Amino acid sequence: MKIISSLFVTCLLASPLMAVLIDDFTIAPIVVERTGEAPGMASQSNLDSSRVVGGARLILVGTTGIPGQRIEIGNGRLSAIVPEDLFDAEITYGTAESPIGARLISDGSNSFRFELPSSGFINGSITVVSGEASGAGHFQQTGGDAVTVPFSSFPDEIDFADVTSLTLDVNRSQGFAMSNFRTVPEPCDSLMLFLISSTTLIRFGLRTRNRDRSDRSSR
Repeated sequence: MKIISSLFVTCLLASPLMAVLIDDFTIAPIVVERTGEAPGMASQSNLDSSRVVGGARLILVGTTGIPGQRIEIGNGRLSAIVPEDLFDAEITYGTAESPIGARLISDGSNSFRFELPSSGFINGSITVVSGEASGAGHFQQTGGDAVTVPFSSFPDEIDFADVTSLTLDVNRSQGFAMSNFRTVPEPCDSLMLFLISSTTLIRFGLRTRNRDRSDRSSR
């Protein structure tokens, strides 16, 4: 039982770490702002693919709304400056011409997750393209430490084992900061089921053994 308890604790502690990193926002710092009628745009390439999936970012800010919308990337954070409630920013990783080819189910991952070091209202979606299929998972949250978007919220035809591109779209949000965009096992599904089953079997075995001992001693 002690071993099973230890495994259970290990699973809970390891879940956020066993992941495929999408972007940790630590490299290629940049500020992108909508200053006029057109959205602000920036394209970054030749980045360290161990820190930014696919090694490139395409950033759009202010596809709707007014000038003054701005995002800042650096020091492990993506921060948003929102001049009004109407806000839209997109970060795309990979294209049809330059697919990221990511296997997002590695390490048992079954969800997207990003942390919220600075709380606020955040609303948006993650769009995933795999081959000819595409679909989005949505999120909306006020406060909290993190946002999780399970793969099960996407259309069934999305193949998370071979992803062409993905886009993080944040809109209608108050000022916020996010960090550590990755995939995670949420939770350790298979191990949790194993632990529950094992615990049940062990308890049943102990009860049976104790009952047999009691029967023998009463004879």
